[in-house]
Amino acid sequence: NFLPFTTLHRYIFSEITRTFILCVAFLLALILLGLGVQMRELMLGLSLGIGEFLLVLMYMSPMFMLMVVPLSCMLSVFLTTLRMSGDRELVALRAGGVSVAQLLPAPLWFAAVCCVATLGISLYGISWGSDNFRTTVLHLAREKAQVNLQPGVFNRDISGITMFAKQVDPRTKEMSQVIVEDSTSAEGGRITILAPTGRIATDNSKGELVFNLRDGRIYKLDQGNVSVLNFGEYNIRIDLEKIFRNVPLGEIKPKEMSWEELLERRDTLDGDPDNRADRNI
Repeated sequence: NFLPFTTLHRYIFSEITRTFILCVAFLLALILLGLGVQMRELMLGLSLGIGEFLLVLMYMSPMFMLMVVPLSCMLSVFLTTLRMSGDRELVALRAGGVSVAQLLPAPLWFAAVCCVATLGISLYGISWGSDNFRTTVLHLAREKAQVNLQPGVFNRDISGITMFAKQVDPRTKEMSQVIVEDSTSAEGGRITILAPTGRIATDNSKGELVFNLRDGRIYKLDQGNVSVLNFGEYNIRIDLEKIFRNVPLGEIKPKEMSWEELLERRDTLDGDPDNRADRNI
C-alpha cells in the first residue's frame, strides 16, 4: 500500500508537517526581517504604522515562499528522519520488520503536496502578492502626497519638485491654482508649470505617482532664454522606485503576472504583426 493511510504513515506525515511549519516560519521571518531593514526608507518615507508595514511584508511573502517551501520540505524530511534515528525509532521499526521502502510513502506524498503548493504560488500567489503590494504602496504614496499638500503651502517632500496649490478639495483632492517647479526633466534645465486645476493619481502598471495638470502653461528657462508652451493636459510622473530604494516597483514584470495574464500577453504579442516580424528576424 503506497498511500499514507496506515498509522505509521500518518505519524511520519504529521511529524514532517510540524517540522515543515517551523522551518517555513523561521526562514520566512528571517528573510522578511532582512527585507524590512532594507525597506526602512519606505516605512519612514510613507510614515507607515506597524500594521501597514506588516501588511506590505505579507504581500511580498509569496515571492519568497517560492524558495522557502521547497527548502523547508527538504529540511523537514531530513530533520524528521534525523530525530527518529536519534530517538531509536528507526531501529525499533527495523527490528519490527518495517523496511525502508515501507517508510517512503509519507515523505513522498508530503513532497508531492509541497510541489503542488509551490506550483500554486508560482502561478497565482506571486501575482496576487505583487498586485496587492503595488496597489498598497501606491495608495499610501498618493495619500501621503495628498495629506502633505496643504493649501497655500509650498511642498518640497519629493526631491526635485516643488508644488503649490492655492486650494485643495478635501473630498475629491482636486487642486486649483497650481504652481509646480520641476528640475527632474531629462532634457535638463528647470521648468515652471502654472495650471488652474490638477489632481494626484497613480499608475499601477508602471509604479508611478502622477500629478495630472490641466489647461496650463509651461515656462522653461534654458541658458537665459524663456520658452512658453500651452497644454491641455500635462502629467508629471514620479518613479517611486527611485525615491524608495530597494522597493520592487517599476513596470510589471512577467514573473509578477498570473498565468491568465501571461496567456493574454502572449495572445496580444501574437496578434501584433510588428512583434511577429521582430521575432522572425
